[in-house]
Amino acid sequence: MTNRFFCWSFAARAIVLGCVMLALGGCAKTNPTGTLEGKVLLNGQPFSNARLNFLSKGTGAASAAEIASDGSFKVETPMKLGTYVVFLAPKTVADPDHPSASPGIDPKVPEACWNEATSPLKIEVKQGTNNVSIELAK
Repeated sequence: MTNRFFCWSFAARAIVLGCVMLALGGCAKTNPTGTLEGKVLLNGQPFSNARLNFLSKGTGAASAAEIASDGSFKVETPMKLGTYVVFLAPKTVADPDHPSASPGIDPKVPEACWNEATSPLKIEVKQGTNNVSIELAK
């Protein structure tokens, strides 16, 4: 009788312990994130002849966004919190608002803005929604 009770007691404890471990396993702490959207301006006017890139030199996290013809952009995936260097890259597809321009570096934009090592542009992503204005000035 004692042997049977011990087996049931052991089995019950194992089941309870397994349920507790399963429940705690689903409670992993997630890192807070933020969303990023805004507008790109060149000398105060909407700019769309490039693609935006964001790089955190501290964590290596990176994101990118296409710039719409009105200068607006939105990063589609949440970003880790922190400071990001913002730099431009040529569009992969020609902009209908700039039909004569081939996808490439727009000479109206300061050269430093096309390289993550030299770009003076920085943004801070905080938890929640971040709406920023990125000004490119020559």
